[in-house]
Amino acid sequence: MKMRGIVLVVLAAVFWGISGGIGDILMGKGWSPLVISFYRGGVGLILFAGWWLVGKKEKPVFTPPIILFSVLAGAGVAGNFTFYFFAIEASSIAVAATLMYTAPVFVLLTENRGLDLVQMGMYYRRPSRYRSAYGCL
Repeated sequence: MKMRGIVLVVLAAVFWGISGGIGDILMGKGWSPLVISFYRGGVGLILFAGWWLVGKKEKPVFTPPIILFSVLAGAGVAGNFTFYFFAIEASSIAVAATLMYTAPVFVLLTENRGLDLVQMGMYYRRPSRYRSAYGCL
């Protein structure tokens, strides 16, 4: 059972990695980055929903917070796909991949919460931010 999970993670990584190359090929044939990200997100949503429905043993609970955060997460992932394919169109796959995978570092360094902690006098948190950024690199 443990090996099955590792195989699935490796397959997910391979498919995630080749999607940029496939997107570049499709843009070369005249597809828009918006159309590519729409289909990538749509196919992913269908596959995830199928897996989720098959794997559930009990009846799912849909509360307003779950629905809200699901919509926000979907919008975030769709935006990520869209800007990734726009970056491929504007430059190359290498630059787009570098920007995509260093995004957590940029978010960490530009967040407002870190500034609020400094203003409140909690200076001891700042070194941990830099350690976190170093860990992301």
